This record gives sequence, C-alpha cells and structure tokens, in this order.
Amino acid sequence: MNVETEITPPDTDEDDGGHLPSARLSVNFLDVDGVHHDAGVQFFGEDTTDPEKFAEALLRTALAVASLRGGDYSWAAFQRFAAYDGMPS
Repeated sequence: MNVETEITPPDTDEDDGGHLPSARLSVNFLDVDGVHHDAGVQFFGEDTTDPEKFAEALLRTALAVASLRGGDYSWAAFQRFAAYDGMPS
C-alpha cells in the first residue's frame, strides 16, 4: 500500500475583530481503498503557541488514528513513541 504523508504545522489565525487566535492540528490516514481516519485538536488563545500542548495534542491524535486502524497499529505506534530517542530511524 502506498501512503503519502504531509507534515504541515498549524497556522495561528487572528482576525481584525480581535478574536482569539486559533489553530488546528490534524492527523489523517488515507489509503487507496478509500479508508479515511482523522483525528484533530483545535487550539485557542495562548494554547496556539504552547509547545507542550502542541506535543501532547500531536501524540494523542497520532495514537487516536492508530487506534482507529486497530489494536496492532495502536500497539506499534505506542511502542515507537515510547522508544523514540530523538533520531529518525
């Protein structure tokens, strides 16, 4: 199966009306057979620029999509995150 991935950091938007900035982080899985799994987190205000909240949301959304794929995917993702040493393999 060919899977294309794209990493796009969320943009913080603030309109002229003085509304709080917001950003959305999404993790998606699409395959050629039309299967689509998506998990996302919406950030508002100061959360849009908080690296810790971003990291937590990224981890949770990635694990959510893996869980939607099934137990084997969820377990594999959990093991990879737990063993991550900061270097790509």
